[in-house]
Amino acid sequence: APAPGSPAAAMPVRELRDRFLEALAADGVLMVEYPHDHVRAVTHHGVDGAHIDRVIAATRRALAAVGAAPLQTNGA
Repeated sequence: APAPGSPAAAMPVRELRDRFLEALAADGVLMVEYPHDHVRAVTHHGVDGAHIDRVIAATRRALAAVGAAPLQTNGA
């Protein structure tokens, strides 16, 4: 959940989810909306650790882009 007082905290969940998914897609990562305001992410055969690291980084950037989390720049 977004931090209280953050711009994302005032946003309806579905709008926040849609913006998050759009930010991911713009970064080349596809996830889909799922029932009950969830997001679904799956991997496929041939996905390796480097791919997962890329998705984690893109997810962090997308969360920061929608104001749901600070952008981490320390490599964590």
